[in-house]
Amino acid sequence: MTVVDRNDPTVRFSARFDLGTFSDTCEEAKLELRATCYVPSPAARIDPSCWQCWSLLSGTITALPGSAYTGLVLSTTRFMNQPQYGRGANGKNSHLGLSFWFLFTVVSPPDVSLPGVRPLPRLPAEPHGDVNIDLIPPPPVVEPPQFKGDPHFVGFCNNVPSCRYDFHGERDKVFAIISDRNLQLNARFVGADLRPQKIFKTYIGAIGLRLPSARILVECDRVSERHIIQIDGQELASMSVKSFDTPDGPATVTRDDQDRVSIDLPRYYLKLRFSSSAHSSCHINMRANYRAILPATGHGKISREISLPPHGVLGQTADASRNFPAFGVGPQGEGIVEGRWQDYLIEGDDLFGTQFSFTRWASSASQQLQGIATSDDNDDNLENDEFLERKRILRDPFDDLIEKIVATEQEDDENDFQRHSDDNIVEKSAAVH
Repeated sequence: MTVVDRNDPTVRFSARFDLGTFSDTCEEAKLELRATCYVPSPAARIDPSCWQCWSLLSGTITALPGSAYTGLVLSTTRFMNQPQYGRGANGKNSHLGLSFWFLFTVVSPPDVSLPGVRPLPRLPAEPHGDVNIDLIPPPPVVEPPQFKGDPHFVGFCNNVPSCRYDFHGERDKVFAIISDRNLQLNARFVGADLRPQKIFKTYIGAIGLRLPSARILVECDRVSERHIIQIDGQELASMSVKSFDTPDGPATVTRDDQDRVSIDLPRYYLKLRFSSSAHSSCHINMRANYRAILPATGHGKISREISLPPHGVLGQTADASRNFPAFGVGPQGEGIVEGRWQDYLIEGDDLFGTQFSFTRWASSASQQLQGIATSDDNDDNLENDEFLERKRILRDPFDDLIEKIVATEQEDDENDFQRHSDDNIVEKSAAVH
């Protein structure tokens, strides 16, 4: 079976246990709930005499490749009671369940020479663990899209309840978090200032949000121990609201008395919070909501300026044409984040920059399509890197739609041109009824 730490999805193991011979009775059941939960107490629903057990336990626990303890191998043996199975046997609730207890020894330590791999914590003299399994599936845990801590991401990912992954980036570098036609949200990654020896830990210390009509800065000033919240270089006062227009519609930025920032945009709703931990004196957490919008013209047609899906470390997970796994498999978002982690570095480490490998800033599907057509006309070698990159950006689900949009509007343009080229031009005022 595969075991994943709910609070830290980089901690993942593959576990194999041999429980030995199955028996319809148990030598001595381990009762971990309140006594009133067990028969013969009135209204009790758990009868340990109906449980079934196994005779022994042995096994191996191996850290999955790309996880936080890659290389670690543990050998297990039975500890205390027999493995037990039945209603309430998991020791946590009255569901049908299974539980067992084991001692373990380290066969192979984590390979700390690999990036992102942690050393094993100090172990007690008799290291042991336990397994409690609920055989009734719980409802899926759904978390809002966000990044937090050092840093852990939850994507938009429409095909699964939540997709979780880490992206450690690199300290003192700026990375693209969300890139869209009229929005660029970047983050400067910082180190663990309270425990500098934790060189593998990074946090998000500053956010730069660029819009066509405004630039918003949210930053931890660790030196002066203050929170910086600015719009176009001007400090946003506590308990205040700033409103302005964007090409997609109106926007507001709110700062409350605890320096929590809410940014309400036509396509996005962002909530930023300053936080701290044992390793970081100040960093930023953010929750996000994405509203997929297809702008329409005044004539009820889809505009040829339909935007491509957003991109960036977080933004790409809003692409409904992709299927994402529930968990990433490495410290840099492997399995979820497209390409290499270096592809998300912002050129010049500019917190308001827009240039990186998958930028969507000021782009539209028709512009990308036009770029490909231009490359066809002017370059005999269609397999050059630039052309392939443009083809890749236009994902298959959008190709047909874009071609139909452009073909339809080109036909409309030709018809309009023909009508207005006739010798007998009809006055506009007479033509519109």
